[in-house]
Amino acid sequence: MPNDLRKKRRALTPIEECTTEIIGRLVSNPAVENLASLPFSPASFQKDFNAQLEKFLEQNFAEDDRTFWRKKLSLDDSQIFSDDEIFMFVKTFGDHVGIFGLGDADSKFKILSLCSVESKKHFDGKLKDFVFKLFMKTFLPKVDTSEIVAVLDENNFFTVAGVVFELIHPEKYDMLIVSIDT
Repeated sequence: MPNDLRKKRRALTPIEECTTEIIGRLVSNPAVENLASLPFSPASFQKDFNAQLEKFLEQNFAEDDRTFWRKKLSLDDSQIFSDDEIFMFVKTFGDHVGIFGLGDADSKFKILSLCSVESKKHFDGKLKDFVFKLFMKTFLPKVDTSEIVAVLDENNFFTVAGVVFELIHPEKYDMLIVSIDT
């Protein structure tokens, strides 16, 4: 390959390096075959997540900082890939965090997952923490996320109103999987 073509390639971010494996885990998860779906379509998930974002920004940041964090945390530029049978939802936040989901075409999610790759940078940790809070508040708006972290640290899973939250630790990343209890 000529040198000038190699220079134009962009290096994959850590979360992008794991995307194929993450999607493979989601596709092979038995929750994808469930008749029941999560209570969100891509549009309703985006709407609810962004509503939680606005509350979070108002409670935690001065007006000057809200624009920056809104751009970093909003689901407005999520990608949805679909065919006649399924859709796949992908949104990455920076280089180390992403939300991935699968569902039946023109329907609701069967499975959603918040994934993160370890980073030593303070900003990446803050971004991961904020996305986790918003993701969980979308499902459990009245529950303090510190309580959720405590339960996940102890058990790696819990069920609320038929929705299962399971934390797994593949070698390169962490994956919080959300699906309907079967």
